[in-house]
Amino acid sequence: MKPVLVESIDAIAFAPFGSIVAHAGGDDRDYLPLDLTAGEDLRARNWTMRLAGHPGDGLVVSTLERHPASTQAFVTLGGDGLLAVVAPTAADGGPDASGLRAFRVPPGSGVIYHRDTWHHGMVALGRGSDVFIVMGLRADGRDTVWAELSTPVPVTGLMGN
Repeated sequence: MKPVLVESIDAIAFAPFGSIVAHAGGDDRDYLPLDLTAGEDLRARNWTMRLAGHPGDGLVVSTLERHPASTQAFVTLGGDGLLAVVAPTAADGGPDASGLRAFRVPPGSGVIYHRDTWHHGMVALGRGSDVFIVMGLRADGRDTVWAELSTPVPVTGLMGN
C-alpha cells in the first residue's frame, strides 16, 4: 500500500474524524464536544499518562481501534506533540485503510475522536508527551473494537512538515 504522509492538522481536514482541542482565545470558556452518555453503564473516565517518543520518521500501521460507546479526547500537557492516525469506516463496518490519514497535533492542543472513529493508538512525537485523556468506559469492558489491516500501511514524515 502507498505510504501516507503526515499532514498538519486543521479543523476542516480532521472534521470527518473528530474535533481539534485548542483554546480559541479570549476569556470565555471553550466547551468541548465530548459525548460520554451513550449506552448503558457508561462512566466518564479521565487520566494522564506519559507517551514515550516514537523513534524515527516512519510508522507502520497494522491495527486500528474504535470506541462504539464514547468519544475520546487526547490533550497534550507537555512535550513535542502527537500523531493522530485515523481511517474512515468501510462498507463492511471495518476500517477503510485506503482512506487512512495521519495528522500532526501540535503541543498545547489535542483531538477529540468522534464515537466509532477508527484510529491507531496515539503516538507521541519527538521526545514524548504527557497527555490528558477523557473517554467513557463501560464496567463490563466492552469499550474497544479492534481490527487488523489486511495490508499494513506505512506512515512517513513524522519528524517534520
